[in-house]
Amino acid sequence: MPFEYSDNLFKFKLTLESSLPPKLYKHRKYELSIKLMHCTARSNKVVVNSKPMTLCIGVFNKDGNWVNENISSEPILKGMTQVNLYEGKAEFPRLLFNEISSNLPK
Repeated sequence: MPFEYSDNLFKFKLTLESSLPPKLYKHRKYELSIKLMHCTARSNKVVVNSKPMTLCIGVFNKDGNWVNENISSEPILKGMTQVNLYEGKAEFPRLLFNEISSNLPK
């Protein structure tokens, strides 16, 4: 059974500061900025956490399994894939997608 997200279940949520481009390209660098927000608050204030939390970004297959490399054994993501969320913000600088869709393991 897939997980269904609901704002009622959690006190905080992670949101992107800016949206991803509608189309991602191989071998192009992207930056993701993330902020920690209250789920129920009506304001756009960032929740300032005093203890760093580690975030990582990855790729999962349709069964929810972590996929590190494509069928050619090349990493799917390059760059800093693990960062600290501190004072309500985190950045994944210079993420490079080595694979977009077609060569993922089945």
